[in-house]
Amino acid sequence: MLRTYSSVNNGTRYYHKLCNIVYLAGLPNFWMEDLGYSETFVKYFDYFTKLVTGILYMFMVSEWAATFTQHNLTPKQSSDSLLFNYAHPLLSSYRLIMIYHQDQFRELIFNLFVKLKEVFNEKNVEQEMIRKSKTFVVSFTIICSMTLVFYGFESFLQVLTTDATFTTVITAWPDVEDKSTAAGVGRVIAYLIWWMLMSRIFASYIVVMSLMVALEYQYKNLREYFRSLQEIFEEDLSQSEMEMKYEEGVKIGIRLHSETLNCARLAQETCSTIYCLQIILNITVLVSLMSQMLDSGRTVSTVFTIVVTAVGTLLSTGVFMWTAGDVTVEAALLATDMYASGWQNCYERAVSVRKLLTVAMAQAQRPVTIKGLGILEISYSAYLQIVKSSYSLFTMLY
Repeated sequence: MLRTYSSVNNGTRYYHKLCNIVYLAGLPNFWMEDLGYSETFVKYFDYFTKLVTGILYMFMVSEWAATFTQHNLTPKQSSDSLLFNYAHPLLSSYRLIMIYHQDQFRELIFNLFVKLKEVFNEKNVEQEMIRKSKTFVVSFTIICSMTLVFYGFESFLQVLTTDATFTTVITAWPDVEDKSTAAGVGRVIAYLIWWMLMSRIFASYIVVMSLMVALEYQYKNLREYFRSLQEIFEEDLSQSEMEMKYEEGVKIGIRLHSETLNCARLAQETCSTIYCLQIILNITVLVSLMSQMLDSGRTVSTVFTIVVTAVGTLLSTGVFMWTAGDVTVEAALLATDMYASGWQNCYERAVSVRKLLTVAMAQAQRPVTIKGLGILEISYSAYLQIVKSSYSLFTMLY
């Protein structure tokens, strides 16, 4: 059941649904409490999730074993096999990292969608946050899914035009040249298992993306809060009463800022390893795809699949880094809104108010950045540098 908080809003409802989706995709329940399913469903679904997890691990082991059993691979198949042997275990580690930080994820979700919204929640900012989050989630899912679709399409086209086998991922069995019915069924099952594996990975991306968007808009919400303090001096109150109310409002805003900084710290703790691994993966995949472009036969289907995979990789990493970069940008604007909160209207409490705002603005002027493993700053410029580094590494190797 969705807990009945005094601040239940569209944001909490949206993220409650999102937690349902990622739970059904195979991730843990990141919501603050049960998602509303019966105990029987949860019990058997958890058994099913463990079974699927075992199948996926066996699938990845089979991919590694293919190195010793598959001897008739084309250059592109060899490159794909090497890439998947590296990428799939790394991507699957995202889920393990999120399970390890499950309590921190829950705390972060509770703070962003419940606790901080109990004091102040600007509806327009909330709606904008939901729209942006949905846009990122849907666009990301569609583009990355297209990669898998085109791998299947390319393999099916090869079957029709060259009498090759339907081979999307390289596993220990069946042999790529085995045209028996059992081998064909095995390849289709492997393709479906690949979809199951990637659905969990997509869910991991969705959680991180949506949390970063929520953190960005929490800073926007906080900016709106400080600007709203000016309205106190338009109320029908005495000067003394307005100044007392304004000072109390500033203190509340400082507390909200402190709690927002705690959310940024939690985001750093929970997501920094995933960011670092994603950057490493991005560089490796791009170098591999560029080498495939050189070594492949450059048929329309092959080139299109490589291009779609490259675009999906760039966008997945880009969305990761863009959302984190947006947090830094919004946090940097907060000090300006504190300054514009109406302090100049205070006379009796001018000294104490100015001292409060001076300390608050000094804190707000400190850059808020998300870093990969606490080292690499996640930002727009860092993303561009990663893309350039991928090409530079490729030119050195080839």
